[in-house]
Amino acid sequence: MNVITITGNLCKDTDLRYSVSGKPILDNTLAVRKDKKDEQGNYETDFIKIVAFDHNAEFVNKYAKKGDRIIVNGKIRVDRYQDKEGNYKTDTYVVVDRVELISSKSKKESFKETGKVVINDEDLPF
Repeated sequence: MNVITITGNLCKDTDLRYSVSGKPILDNTLAVRKDKKDEQGNYETDFIKIVAFDHNAEFVNKYAKKGDRIIVNGKIRVDRYQDKEGNYKTDTYVVVDRVELISSKSKKESFKETGKVVINDEDLPF
């Protein structure tokens, strides 16, 4: 069974793009903290590529920014290919099935400034 759940922080602002057929696609990387600390006492971090499609891509693009913490449920995908020089390469990433926003730096900043988080009616999924 190929199932993974990871929690991490987005490494860059989102950049929604579209396939030739108009399907929304979003690539990003999650910084995922390990339990292990390095010699200086800092936690080590893995950087895991993610790709989201359709409503998941649109959700992350609309609500998440660099530094925001998210939970991703999905499947690990490994692509093997040959580059222009003839070298074989492997690209490993998580294809997102479900995503949840845990914390948002922009919403925290909004709360610090106003004392409340404003959610517009058009932002609600119902």
